[in-house]
Amino acid sequence: MWRNPDWVPAAKDFDKKAAIESIKPVWPVFLLIGIVVFALYGGVATTSEIGALGAFFAFIIVVSLRRLNRERFIESLASTIKTISMIIAILTGAMIFGYFLTFSQATESLISYVNSLGLSPMQVMLLVVLMYLVLGLFMDQLAILVLTVPTTYALISTFGFDGVWFGIVITKTVEIGLVTPPLGLNVFVASGVTGVKSSECFKGAMPFIFIDLIILAVIIAFPSLVLWIPNMSGW
Repeated sequence: MWRNPDWVPAAKDFDKKAAIESIKPVWPVFLLIGIVVFALYGGVATTSEIGALGAFFAFIIVVSLRRLNRERFIESLASTIKTISMIIAILTGAMIFGYFLTFSQATESLISYVNSLGLSPMQVMLLVVLMYLVLGLFMDQLAILVLTVPTTYALISTFGFDGVWFGIVITKTVEIGLVTPPLGLNVFVASGVTGVKSSECFKGAMPFIFIDLIILAVIIAFPSLVLWIPNMSGW
């Protein structure tokens, strides 16, 4: 920009009035955020209850603004039922899978097998992270977490890794899975909203995936970066 200023279009003067006017259509969003944050940190509702509370006030706001008609209500209800059905199916399958792991002692057998391989704790951790990255290419992230975390957490705990650090590492792998092909959900959402081809969106996401992998490597190599605030808080 400094070397070739002609390549960059001239910036327009800041229009304070236009900026204020642009905020007016989205004031309900800020109101809803304020209600949720106040209820959560004010002790009015628990983290489990805050989702229902936020949905209730969102409904009240939409009705008050007269933005909800019969067609939109049916559409939102159908979308909600579809999402809830998917989550219930995943949780039901995870519960059955959990009982299977308990009765078959698969977790204990896996831990014993990994110990017999003579791998170092970090090698085991890297294999677990690689597994999550591969699963993120083909599976829904919620299903990955619900189905695998009980087993992988038990495995990782035996090698002395911190549970908070492991949770953040796995969360990062899940985030990477949301933008990696062929099942990058966030990329398909962006493609649908912008009208850009999904292939182009995946190409655009590649540099960010590379940066995310570097961040993941840093988190794994330096757990103290992740645990500094929890340790300061005495957790």
